[in-house]
Amino acid sequence: EKDAENFLPSVSVDCIIFGFHEGILKILLSKFDGNQKWMLPGGFVYLDENVNDAAYRILSKRTGLNEIYLKQFYLFGDTGRVHPDDNKHILTVDANHPEKDPHWLLRRFVSVGYYALVEYSKLKIKAADSEEVQWFHINEVPELYGDHNKIIEKAVNSIRSQINTI
Repeated sequence: EKDAENFLPSVSVDCIIFGFHEGILKILLSKFDGNQKWMLPGGFVYLDENVNDAAYRILSKRTGLNEIYLKQFYLFGDTGRVHPDDNKHILTVDANHPEKDPHWLLRRFVSVGYYALVEYSKLKIKAADSEEVQWFHINEVPELYGDHNKIIEKAVNSIRSQINTI
């Protein structure tokens, strides 16, 4: 498990992977074992990595695709965007995170939002050993971790505004 010294401090990437097939729009979500809430696929930026490259790495890891449209659309930095108890719960369930006080994952993070549009029937979705990954219909997204529902809403509005300017 990578530790804080390998990552850009307090910066994360969240990817909204929109999948479409036969007129249906879905969103890819993941959930760690033992966690109640689904979340967007995301991760951290290595110290020697461009933020856009981190987003492509995360997307490629999830979908197996390398050549894909990916758009940065917003920086999420509200002070209350994630409830600390949610992260504490994830850490207690995941044995890969050694006890450190305070743990670097409990710090405040800003997140760079990206969205991708993919044909979901052509993907080979990859999940980590301790997580579940699933497609959700755009109108059936459950309550998500932290501000992830707001991130999806902002991505949808961003796409709509771009369509209206064409």
